[in-house]
Amino acid sequence: MEEFERRFGTHSSEDMSVTEEILKKQKQYEDNRHIHPMKLLFDCTNVKEMLKTCCKPRANHVRLQIWLLFLSMAIYIMAYMAPIVFMFQFCQKVYNWDSETYSNVSAGASFISCAATLIIAPILIKGFTFKDTSLAMVGIASFAAQYVLKGLILSPI
Repeated sequence: MEEFERRFGTHSSEDMSVTEEILKKQKQYEDNRHIHPMKLLFDCTNVKEMLKTCCKPRANHVRLQIWLLFLSMAIYIMAYMAPIVFMFQFCQKVYNWDSETYSNVSAGASFISCAATLIIAPILIKGFTFKDTSLAMVGIASFAAQYVLKGLILSPI
């Protein structure tokens, strides 16, 4: 804090809440300085609080929705990461692509995916009043369709 005041001058009374928050975080940092960073990262109390929050009874089946979102996100991450391991070899054998062609096509597909998301997401949210969960389901369905198409197209385009 002294370093900040030396560089930028004193602070006003409006910034007191920010100052108090910074001091609180500095104190927390100093209190935990003797603990190994990995132990802080994998703190069991965080896991316990998360499980308590996720298992708490909620109205309108919200707890089930939370767990289904966790499950769908885990499946999505596995489905997203798995093809990275073998997709280049697949394209090399099936489409006879070299690394440059694979990189260009992958970059183009990523750009098209981002552009489509920027265009379609606002239409679904504002035009069709999709909720977050419905929007996530559309995203996962389009992701699955993308890999089904990649599997069905067995000759170079």
